[in-house]
Amino acid sequence: MEDEKTEITTGMDNPKTWTCSRDGDRPLRFRGELIGEGESGSGGSSGYSCDWNRGVKVKIIRRVAGGYVLTRRYWSQWQGEGGGSEAMICGTPAALLSQLSHGPEGDYLGQIGRAELEALHDAAAVDGGIASVAVEDLDA
Repeated sequence: MEDEKTEITTGMDNPKTWTCSRDGDRPLRFRGELIGEGESGSGGSSGYSCDWNRGVKVKIIRRVAGGYVLTRRYWSQWQGEGGGSEAMICGTPAALLSQLSHGPEGDYLGQIGRAELEALHDAAAVDGGIASVAVEDLDA
């Protein structure tokens, strides 16, 4: 596993200022670069995302100052089910992996959801630290 210290990231191709909302807390503002995103949902009859009646969108953003921010927006059109926004600060790839398995409102029971896996795969392709935790290597 990579060193657990947060490091300053240099050489970003396209850093921008992000403002991420968080239910029940102040928004986060930081500079960084989107390195992974995923989306999943269910419902509807066509199989297309435009027909989903509940879903989640996940983004992994690498911070200029070091570390990552994981954002998650979840929504539902079902009566009694809500939606929301989360943004978690993750100082290391291992911390990011841990947050990916918690799901919206902590409901993934330690498993990584489909949208989170999609975002993890994208991020691992461009970030060596994330690549080192994206696969459970039994021979490492």
